[in-house]
Amino acid sequence: MAYEPHVEGGDAHAGHTETSIVLALDASLVRHNERVPGVTAPLAALAATLRRDGVAAVSPNGVLGDPTTATRADGTALLATLSMQLERSVDATFGAVA
Repeated sequence: MAYEPHVEGGDAHAGHTETSIVLALDASLVRHNERVPGVTAPLAALAATLRRDGVAAVSPNGVLGDPTTATRADGTALLATLSMQLERSVDATFGAVA
């Protein structure tokens, strides 16, 4: 079984989800003055074009989501959720460690 992280309602690239996580890990890596929304259409609606032509074909600034709403608190919560998912995946594959 492979670990497949899942964030309910998460965006795809450089939007709320990723920016929040980076804010929680190291806020100095976020270019605060460059946080502008990109394409916010559902990933499913963009998937075929993304696979065929890449991010630039659907988002001129390369952002898939809205980083302006990102917060350190959301990033901390997202990391906790992703860590729990990873732990459950490892437990399901190798058995729980006491």
